[in-house]
Amino acid sequence: MIASIRKRGPKYIAVGIFFAIISNFFLIGLDALGFAYWLAITSCAAFCIPVAYLAQSSFTFEAPLSWGGFVYYSAAQLFNIPLSLMVIYVLHDRLNMAMFLAAPISTGLSFLSNYAAGHLILRQE
Repeated sequence: MIASIRKRGPKYIAVGIFFAIISNFFLIGLDALGFAYWLAITSCAAFCIPVAYLAQSSFTFEAPLSWGGFVYYSAAQLFNIPLSLMVIYVLHDRLNMAMFLAAPISTGLSFLSNYAAGHLILRQE
């Protein structure tokens, strides 16, 4: 796994930063507009999962695109929905942390779980 991180790490980080910005845009922006954060999280996932699959599979992991790969990738990424809901609930609702602080923390945890899932599903070694 160390060799994989060295090889794919910079690409993964670049793609990850792009999607972290999009994720925070969804969470912070929709919260500012008065939408419930569960709607912001699920809207973000609906947009990001297919686009991230294309980016991570073809660019980061240089793996062929397939419906099977998309299904596995999507299933792994769906873990981020309850993870994000839990983190945002605790930080934003219970600890009264502003969304512009809670969203990046949630995104950071998703970033870590995404790499592990992507490595296991999309790697071609």
